[in-house]
Amino acid sequence: MSTIEITILSRFKTGLVQFLDELIKWMPDDEELITTRILVQDQLPIDKLMMAFIENIKPHEELIAKRKDSFFLNDPDVFSRVKNQSRVLSLKKLWQNPNFTKDDKDKAWNWMDFFVRCINLYIEHHK
Repeated sequence: MSTIEITILSRFKTGLVQFLDELIKWMPDDEELITTRILVQDQLPIDKLMMAFIENIKPHEELIAKRKDSFFLNDPDVFSRVKNQSRVLSLKKLWQNPNFTKDDKDKAWNWMDFFVRCINLYIEHHK
């Protein structure tokens, strides 16, 4: 693995943990979020997580760019596909949570933009 790939994966992981931290602030009683954060930080191999994002987020790049709610409402279910585990984090559930304001949704979209940039950089530099 090249130095560029390692850097991209490192930034991706840091960003993903920060995104989950923000979600936990918004919904501190959601145990799924806490579990997902622990898995991402300490257990899931970041290259496998990137591959799951490529498989499940990349096809929806246009929906993300156009801010189509259907992206979240159809729930790409990235996290449970990494280790063939039961559902850990439901993006649909988050999106429909009444405590998740328009500002929160805007921040979530900005995070999705970040993840798409990481995905595209990784694909560009992956050997």
